[in-house]
Amino acid sequence: MPPTTRSLLGCLDIRDTRSRSQSLSAPRLSPSEAEAFNAGFECAFNGGDELSDNPYDSATLEFCSFNDGFAYWFEHDAEIARSRADELHRKVLAQQGQDPVLAKLENLDMATVARRIDIPLADWPGRCYEIACKLVKLFGWQERAAPVYGLFHGAISPKCTLFSGMSRHGWLVLKDGRIVDPTRWVFEAREPALTVFVPGSQEYEEALSDYDEGGERLAQLTAMPAFNPNLPPLVIPPEVGEVVQRVVAEATRTFTAPPAVLSHDQLSWLARTPFNRLGAETAKALFEWFESRGLSALIPVDTMHRLVRLRRWGTASYEALAA
Repeated sequence: MPPTTRSLLGCLDIRDTRSRSQSLSAPRLSPSEAEAFNAGFECAFNGGDELSDNPYDSATLEFCSFNDGFAYWFEHDAEIARSRADELHRKVLAQQGQDPVLAKLENLDMATVARRIDIPLADWPGRCYEIACKLVKLFGWQERAAPVYGLFHGAISPKCTLFSGMSRHGWLVLKDGRIVDPTRWVFEAREPALTVFVPGSQEYEEALSDYDEGGERLAQLTAMPAFNPNLPPLVIPPEVGEVVQRVVAEATRTFTAPPAVLSHDQLSWLARTPFNRLGAETAKALFEWFESRGLSALIPVDTMHRLVRLRRWGTASYEALAA
């Protein structure tokens, strides 16, 4: 939701969310707020930007209403999202005929896989990332897949004696967006098997919340530190000013002019901005700016891996993974 404590959900009379001629109405809003809400919805429909295309003063309720309308398009047009997922699902399945491993991935004999990578199945628990790396080499997927590391938020069986609650975990992401987890069976206390989630499937949508690459959800809980005059400052150039403004606005729930200067600890916080919050092109621009200023050390290693993947696979592939 946009940065306002007023929730409009449930009080709106939506007649047709895909028709520009039939606008939205919000009976609990003033006429000017309702007009702003509709303007925000139209802006999202036409592919506009929530911040730069908002014509209202940031101190007004109309500004918040515009953002409410903008967010409503993305949060409630489920049919369009479903259509996009179905199309992606078809594309992914069509690629199975191009790779014999993909076609039989879920039915591979695990004992044979374990023998080929020279690690007995009994030794797989607790070595998830290592196993993922070895499978990339075994399957010849150097250009198709990448091992990733993060947190597992999914359900863990009471029969699993090694892990409980939120656990560190490693798995594979494929260029087509597919998730391949070689060791999920450890959490679920079942027979060894490669677990595969294909984009567009119901199972994939449900599994997305289980996987948190780089632990980004924890990063989202970290508040932006106050400016520290005792630490080295850095001037923010115009080319990344709008990105910084957007990130700061979402974190602080306030919309102001982009900060001209950030202290070192604020830059460190900015470098931990979740990739999925930024989107592919914005993330690429921001983190490449950090690199150009010699600040790569501030960027988490998992974020750097995603940046390398983005450069190698391209924006379209990254968007499939981040959807």
